[in-house]
Amino acid sequence: LTNGLTQDQFTVSNAGGGTLTWSISTDDPWLSFSSLSGSATATTPSEVMLTVDPTGFMNQQVNGSFLVTTNAGTVEVPVSMTVGSLSSD
Repeated sequence: LTNGLTQDQFTVSNAGGGTLTWSISTDDPWLSFSSLSGSATATTPSEVMLTVDPTGFMNQQVNGSFLVTTNAGTVEVPVSMTVGSLSSD
């Protein structure tokens, strides 16, 4: 996420036939999602809103990730946010 944003939307879609079922998991408590599971077809993707909570982080870069697990496999998605300014003085 950039430019002070605390939310970003992403799409879970299925380029193949049939229905793709999916679920999201993370060990990072500063990440939350509008939905943790769903399904998608070639014509009906799923839109998910990712929200990051900068509370408790000050002047640092924070890195984390989440997993999207589907009936077709699992993908790890990295997430990075910078809170405040990272000065070297």
